[in-house]
Amino acid sequence: MQAKPTDLTAVMRHDASTLPKAGAERIAALAARVMHTPFAVVCLSELEPVCVGLDCDVELDGEFFNATFGAATWATEQPLIVTDATLHSLFRANRLVTAAPMLRFVAGVRLRTADDVCIGTLCVADQVPRTPNPDQLAALQELASLLVSMWSLQCRSDADSVTGSLTRRCLVREAERAVALSARAGTDLACISLGIDRFRLIEAAHGQALGERILQKVASTCQSQIRAMDLFGRLGGAEFSIVLPQCRMGDALVTAERLRQSISLLADEFGATPIPVTASFGITSLSQRHVTLETLLVEADAALYYAQSEGSDRIVVSPAAGPGPWPETTPVIAPAKRWGG
Repeated sequence: MQAKPTDLTAVMRHDASTLPKAGAERIAALAARVMHTPFAVVCLSELEPVCVGLDCDVELDGEFFNATFGAATWATEQPLIVTDATLHSLFRANRLVTAAPMLRFVAGVRLRTADDVCIGTLCVADQVPRTPNPDQLAALQELASLLVSMWSLQCRSDADSVTGSLTRRCLVREAERAVALSARAGTDLACISLGIDRFRLIEAAHGQALGERILQKVASTCQSQIRAMDLFGRLGGAEFSIVLPQCRMGDALVTAERLRQSISLLADEFGATPIPVTASFGITSLSQRHVTLETLLVEADAALYYAQSEGSDRIVVSPAAGPGPWPETTPVIAPAKRWGG
């Protein structure tokens, strides 16, 4: 049994890996000291568990601990309290109980955000039977809340203050991982740059407040129509980027066209007088090339620049993505042969 988040999309939108490992280790060490146990384990989403052993020569298998004790903690609203695992029907045959480190006592609490999303667990364990007192359990829950607060603060620092999308810094960090993984696995990856057409003119005519509302609406429209694994971030101004792992060029074109159409329908969202809002798109992909994220962003941005220089409300494919043929599902899709230069 593997622990899973109650809302995987929410967890992925606020990547648990943004919490530095050192922070999780400090909280785990504090939990072990408060509970007077040799072991403490922090499990966040599907990441590698953070294990702390105090004054103990025996290592704890964090992955197996998470798959058993962690999963049981995740599955219960109340704190998990196992006073003696050898007497517990779920755990008496567990190899962490029957063999080294021969666990007996385990206590665990869920890590829950303010919007009631479970992002992981905090557990402590001992090699002797134990019954925690109420003060110890309260302290364990307080430490869990502190860990969630640290995670939330880190998430907010990775979110754009206007749109809630990833900041450029966070997007680049996560996208570099995705590009490296795609290169190792030999899978494709696409990159889309999108810009709101004539945004400066709209903002000059209607004010900054409305400009921010347009940015927010465009961002939320895009985020609602991409996959959970896709990375969406604001590069600056009215320009955004989407990195799509395990996505072929044709599928990226379909995604961009869907977003283009959805954004073009937002005119009536900002008051009694319709305000035409459109976006143009530039697309590129790895296409079995070994290139960096920086190269992909430059290619997609150049394609976007060309799209907007040709008008608005259109999609352009970077010639670096290959000769196609690309599916011309609408007249706004400009194949590579239309690239200016």
